[in-house]
Amino acid sequence: MLSFACLIAASTLFLPRFAHAQQPYPDSPPQPSADVPVHAHYTTTEQGWACDDGYKQVAGYCMKDNGDVPSQGPFETYEGQWRCRPGYKRAGDFCTIPPAPDHATVEPGGRWECDWGYRQVASKCEEITPPEHGYLDASGHEWVCYPGFERSSDVCAKPGKGK
Repeated sequence: MLSFACLIAASTLFLPRFAHAQQPYPDSPPQPSADVPVHAHYTTTEQGWACDDGYKQVAGYCMKDNGDVPSQGPFETYEGQWRCRPGYKRAGDFCTIPPAPDHATVEPGGRWECDWGYRQVASKCEEITPPEHGYLDASGHEWVCYPGFERSSDVCAKPGKGK
């Protein structure tokens, strides 16, 4: 009988405990409806949360603070707001590299340059077609005339001859 009483007493220790959801601090105002990001905790600030130690806030997220140079990222923060750096385009909550036009190559920082044999015209790359007695220069983005010819508008002509 004593062993049975001990068994019942011991089993009550393992019964599930009933818990009630509560705010992090009993006297704190209701928390904002926005979710707290990973690696953050509730605070009494206007935002309602702050990043944990070893993390920094970047565009509404908590990123590991590993000493990266901020200028290497696609976005920057200014007065608590974030914006995309030059060369990037905002797409919802992200900064993306805008697609380059046909016959162009994207460079670091989101800038693009026309491929060899093409030149930039507005936001497109236009093929360069050298005229007779002309050829592409070393950059590949312009044409020049062969020696003994001069450039006149869109043609290469002999000096002194009618153009």
